[in-house]
Amino acid sequence: MLTSLEWKELLPIGFVLLGITLFFAALYQRHQAQKLQKILNELYQLNQQANHDALTFLNQVWPILQRNDFKSLTIDLSWYDEPYHQQFGETGSHTYPIPLKEGAIEGKITLTTAPLRGEKKLCAETLVQTLQMILQSNISAQVAQILLSQKRLEDYQLFIQHDTKNLAQFIELLSSLVKNADTDSAKIKLVDRLKNMLPALLHRAQRITSPVRSKGAHLLQQPPIALADFIQHHCQALELACQIKGDIHLQAPKELLEVVFQNVLDNFKRHTQKPIVNIEIEPTDTQVLIKFIHNQTFTQKVESFRMFQPFWTTSDSGLGLGLFIARESLKKINGSIELITQDSMQGFQIQIPKKISL
Repeated sequence: MLTSLEWKELLPIGFVLLGITLFFAALYQRHQAQKLQKILNELYQLNQQANHDALTFLNQVWPILQRNDFKSLTIDLSWYDEPYHQQFGETGSHTYPIPLKEGAIEGKITLTTAPLRGEKKLCAETLVQTLQMILQSNISAQVAQILLSQKRLEDYQLFIQHDTKNLAQFIELLSSLVKNADTDSAKIKLVDRLKNMLPALLHRAQRITSPVRSKGAHLLQQPPIALADFIQHHCQALELACQIKGDIHLQAPKELLEVVFQNVLDNFKRHTQKPIVNIEIEPTDTQVLIKFIHNQTFTQKVESFRMFQPFWTTSDSGLGLGLFIARESLKKINGSIELITQDSMQGFQIQIPKKISL
């Protein structure tokens, strides 16, 4: 039993020990706070490097998460109607789900850890919240940009903008060809080339300059379209080598199909070097399948989930609207378009119902 004198002698020592303990506790907490701040700064810096693109950010964030007690990252998204799935690491026992839903982007991000306690658990929860905030911010900004563009530009205005760009490029090309046509043979060759290209371009110019007088059911009162000749006509206008197998006479809105085939074929023209496009027309009982397969790979490979994202392009002269417009146009007649692979070659498959109602 300590006497009061002995207690008094030990009391200063106790205060010193308590002070030292509190000092090291505060030092440890400061170190943990600085560590957490450093991790958060890494996340924000990575997001800037990814240009605030959610998918690019997600595909690069795993090393940061792995260094900070996370066992796995799973991405399950519907990205503009295209499925996207990725998994990093091996699943842990504790799950942190991050639901995402904004416009045409929907799905879930799932993070897992081993059982955590104390400051490690708090750090993991803070990282999950920060990750969710960054992703939601990126997606909201992207969708808002697209919605703003859609509000300013109706479907028809988008078509006009796209056609106007192509006509302007044609005028530039024509100017160059005329300038270089010095000999009689070059002039004859130029005239023959124009004979193939001008009819389609004239029709597109008329579509731009003439108002839309009517919409809807009258489009289905037009004569049936001989699909093989119809597609071949657009191939010739783009000076694209096409080999077409199969045919069908389809009762469908001609202007809408023009928009679809023009943009799909234009995509081959822009992203491959002198391609030969093999086109297969396969009628079934209820629909028509049209496959576009080319004989080489794209100059820049793009993942399927990016193909139909508006304003996303790998072409210096493109707007990133062609395939998006084609898909949105097909939706109006309950059709669809998807990226396919056949014999190690990539291309597109279009589905058009035989019975169309607008």
